[in-house]
Amino acid sequence: IGKQDQFAAAFGGANTVTFSADGVAVEPLKLRSETRERLERELLLFYTGASREAGKVLTDQNNAIRASAPGVINSLHAIKTMAIEAKQYLEAGDLNALGELLHASWEQKKRLASGVSNPRIDEYYETARTSGAVGGKITGAGGGGFLMLYCGTRGPKVTEALERLGLKRMDFAVDFDG
Repeated sequence: IGKQDQFAAAFGGANTVTFSADGVAVEPLKLRSETRERLERELLLFYTGASREAGKVLTDQNNAIRASAPGVINSLHAIKTMAIEAKQYLEAGDLNALGELLHASWEQKKRLASGVSNPRIDEYYETARTSGAVGGKITGAGGGGFLMLYCGTRGPKVTEALERLGLKRMDFAVDFDG
């Protein structure tokens, strides 16, 4: 828990990061330039305005893992499988399928710990989906922070709806320098 962020920052770019008993492997994704450009244009990031205590969410999740809570273990396996699928969709340039996968992954992530989502985040997410977002998730541990959404060409409509709820859209780009 919590190791992937450091590798993402250190290596930059879009990578597959694999953790095993033997260590960590980082493999750059084979993204076409048009896929990367669409991703940066159609994947939106919104600040929820809510800070959260990531440590508490991660502690609850870690306790459930150590207790081998079946729902949590099953969700972690599902998320891992989805990460492998995400790589395939990204390399194929199928961003709509990636958006659907983000939605499925978010549904699994909410099962990891009680603080991952809350009624306010659920409202933001439902508003985004009803406005045209294909899928998304709260970044990091959850509980607040940033909402990342794949919207395809429906970004302006999603942005308008979420800004009405007080969220702030943040511009971003993939940093390939690390």
